[in-house]
Amino acid sequence: LAARSADERELWLLAISTALRNCHLTQHDQRLLAEFRETDEDNSGTIDFKEVRKLLRKKKVQLSKKDMLARFRDVDRDNNKLLDFDEFSVFLTVLRRRDEVTQMFDAIKDGEALSAEALLDWIRATQRQHDLTLADVRTLIDECEAPFARDDRDRSKPLLLSLDGFHAYIESARWNDCFNRRQSERVYQDMTQPLHRYWIASSHNTYLSGHQLRG
Repeated sequence: LAARSADERELWLLAISTALRNCHLTQHDQRLLAEFRETDEDNSGTIDFKEVRKLLRKKKVQLSKKDMLARFRDVDRDNNKLLDFDEFSVFLTVLRRRDEVTQMFDAIKDGEALSAEALLDWIRATQRQHDLTLADVRTLIDECEAPFARDDRDRSKPLLLSLDGFHAYIESARWNDCFNRRQSERVYQDMTQPLHRYWIASSHNTYLSGHQLRG
């Protein structure tokens, strides 16, 4: 394949490299790529600080311009004041992480990741959630890791929970909800007692017969 000009050659290289990258993109990377293209308003293939600021304002990220610029410079590895897709991916991934969650993960991880057995022990000891089985935790890991797992990974090995997967678990309404949904799916209390023996949760307005302040 011969290009007729330097510009055409660069266009072909960009198209081929993008196609090769897309062959093994995770769901997480595909979402980042879509966001990268949307943020790259001038279609230059890179994102400048102005475009990043506009994106973060749209996401309602509360960061000062100084902190934003510091994080931008941290991931700008070639110091050209522009972010390519890989740098942009690192920028958003790091921005999403919370220090306290990372510290929790570092305290319990085995190497660089967390096994289902270790996670189950932590959930029972720290979260005090005793109704999950090892099979449940493996399903948890599969779901929380799904956006970050590569299609070409070795599927003969058990999937481990990464730092990003652990963040997904902490933020999960399905797996880490403060409300025990399993108990809400069945009647587990003794319902054989007279009605006056039960505490009824209701608003104080339920019993008002007059004005709330005057009586």
